[in-house]
Parts: sequence; structure tokens; C-alpha cells
Amino acid sequence: MVLTHLRKESDAKELTIDPPKRGDCDTNIAERFNWCRNIAENELENLVSAYGDGLLRYCHGILLDYYEAQDVVQNVFTAAYKALVKYNEIQSAWLYRASYNLCIDILRRKKLQSFFSLTRKEESYTEQYFIGDEVNNILQTLPPKDRALVYSRAVEGHSFEQLEAIYGKSAAALRKQYSRAKKKLVEALEGGTFHET
Repeated sequence: MVLTHLRKESDAKELTIDPPKRGDCDTNIAERFNWCRNIAENELENLVSAYGDGLLRYCHGILLDYYEAQDVVQNVFTAAYKALVKYNEIQSAWLYRASYNLCIDILRRKKLQSFFSLTRKEESYTEQYFIGDEVNNILQTLPPKDRALVYSRAVEGHSFEQLEAIYGKSAAALRKQYSRAKKKLVEALEGGTFHET
């Protein structure tokens, strides 16, 4: 069996692992389990090295909280490991879609918590490596879905065709949403409607 993981279209890594031989029933099950686990671990290492930093920046761009972004990325890679054991393949669009869904879930939970005043507002940690304070304040003027799209397109450099796979919308609809989000950002910059810290 040959598994191929593409970091970029031009950069392919092949991993050749032969399945265990058929034999004793108990040994066969144990060998097959270890074989699947080894494949999943190798592929997970490749996924983390290829997409880990990008996913962390992407999640931080949506959540605007470094530590929550780390949690989301860790949860996504845990889910990816489970999926790898079952399916032997994960695509980048799956990773970004799972990250997006977890980020939106966190934002919804925060909104509910603030609505019911169950928790006090905590300061979020913004590391300069990810987003500066001014950009962070401007991005907060956008709804989370627009913020995710702007971050995916402007910072991560995804094409609209790639975003189509991530968001499950047509490229034309994403272009229109992106255009409207950019317009909101320009209005926020010109009008000074963002909050300075």
C-alpha cells in the first residue's frame, strides 16, 4: 500500500507500508491495528508539520484569542487522527472546515455565556506574531464568518476555489461575501468605528 501526502502539488512524499500478513486470528487483529495506527501517526505528523502553523493563525484570526486557537487546533488534529485510523486520508479542506466549525461553536458559546452573564470577560492574548492590536481591533468589527473569510483569503492566501471546498459555498458567493467584508473594513478604518485599546 502506498500513501501519498501532498504539502504542495510539486512536493509529494510517499510512504510505503506493507499490510501485515494473514495468519493467526489474534495476531492478525493486533498486527492490523498496529499497522493502521502507525500509518495514522505518520500521516498525522505530516499534517501537523504542513498545516499546524497555518491552522493556528487561521483560528487565531477568527477567535482573536491565542490560547483558544491552540485548543481548537489540538482538537482538530485529534479528530484528524481518529479519521486517519478509519479512512487513511485527510485533505487540507477538511482541516480548515473542521477548524472553522469549532471556532464558530466557541464564538456561539461565548455569545450565550455573555448573554446570560455567566462568565466575566477576560482579556485575550494577542501575540505580535499573529495579529497586531490595531488589526485585531479592526477585525473585531466584522462578524465571525466574514472575519474567517477575510483571514483565509488575505492572510492565508487561499484561492476562491480552495475556499469553496472549505466553506461549502460557490466561489461566486464567496467573492461577493469577501467584497462586502472588505467594504466593511474600509468603512471601519475611515470612520474609526473600531475600539482602540
